[in-house]
Amino acid sequence: MCGIVGYVGKKNAIKVIISGLETLEYRGYDSAGIAYRNVNNELKIIKETGKIVNLKEKLDFNEESHLGIGHTRWATHGEPNKVNSHPHKVGDITLVHNGIIENYVDIKKAIENKGYKYNSETDTEIAAALLNSLYEENNDMVKTLHEASKIIRGSYAFVVLVDGLDEIYATRCASPMIVALSDDGNYVASDVPAILAFTNKYMLLDEYDIVKLGKDKITIYDKNLNEVKKEIKIFEGTMDDATKAGYEHFMLKEINEQDKVFKDTVNYYFDGTINSLEKNFGFIKNFKKIDIVACGSAYHTGVVGKYLIEKYNDFEVNVYIASEYRYQKIFYDKNYELAIGKKAELIEALRKFGKDIFEKEDEAEFSKHRNDEYIVADLNNGMGMQLLSFEEFLNKYRYMEMYERERQLRQDDKFIAGSIESGYDNYLSVEEEADEVEKEEIEY
Repeated sequence: MCGIVGYVGKKNAIKVIISGLETLEYRGYDSAGIAYRNVNNELKIIKETGKIVNLKEKLDFNEESHLGIGHTRWATHGEPNKVNSHPHKVGDITLVHNGIIENYVDIKKAIENKGYKYNSETDTEIAAALLNSLYEENNDMVKTLHEASKIIRGSYAFVVLVDGLDEIYATRCASPMIVALSDDGNYVASDVPAILAFTNKYMLLDEYDIVKLGKDKITIYDKNLNEVKKEIKIFEGTMDDATKAGYEHFMLKEINEQDKVFKDTVNYYFDGTINSLEKNFGFIKNFKKIDIVACGSAYHTGVVGKYLIEKYNDFEVNVYIASEYRYQKIFYDKNYELAIGKKAELIEALRKFGKDIFEKEDEAEFSKHRNDEYIVADLNNGMGMQLLSFEEFLNKYRYMEMYERERQLRQDDKFIAGSIESGYDNYLSVEEEADEVEKEEIEY
């Protein structure tokens, strides 16, 4: 998974960003890059393949800069090379991105009349071109990111530099992102370890939140462009808790900390009394069926979970690989739980969940399910579990527009690219689009 770090403040931005990126190496990557603006107001973009050390060799750490963004890339679209590495610059927009833009081909077609010439093979450069196109229209980066969220389908954490502006802008959908604050400046990053060398104060962002990050101020807007306040969280652990803690690799650390993570997770819900078990887990008695949707080691944990749950309960448990879940025929019941391994798996399951259950042809039919007792359990890597009822599911995830966008596709039998609809002449039908996706998957 790609890693992102952004900083604006009093410190040396180059040093801050590289330090943050090094703490995100556990995610895996094939290249790294940085974009910063020096005190002469020159924007510099430096990218290298391979390890961060290769990038560091190209940097002048004595160059004064107080604004910048950095990225470690795990290649999806386009081979690992310097051209495909992030950041990508199109017009006034310099962008780093974690995620996958599913409809980037359609977006590219929609803005072809703008005359953009692309250098890379990435979906990210297309996203940068879209942002630049929208920014040219409204000259407001917050509105630009808001409009882009109506067009883009897929997952993304965007962090943006804009020519002529002394702020960093960021937004997210499905991909993780935090904002951190200190007396010496403010930060945006993919994960908490990236900022712990500088501050332990951070805020979590909801889907489609937009952040305007200045050196002295952080402004956050929700999906409706209302300014909102976020709870400031304090990371209480040590740097060792968030880093390799002396182990050569993160995998070794995770293997050796399994007992601690398990205890921490259980103790979060169990205080040693029967009442706490009933309070936190009594809902399980009402379920007729559980699906566990996960990937990798989480999948294997799910298999163990299936054995244990079925051993002590009288209902069926199924385990699915998350990437295959959308193609699986699922038989739902009113009392039903989905247990999800990590955020990516949660989103994958929600797509299936929403497509098969919640997307009805009209609101009246849709609303019939409001009182159904579906539960989504988001397992946060040993840091607690979030339970969502159906109503909570609607409140938290419906604005992802799974329902509204798919209904629009059915009604119009064509793809509509939001505010840039007028520039898109080559509409695809739903069926044609599905055929193209299937073809790409087969070729891949």
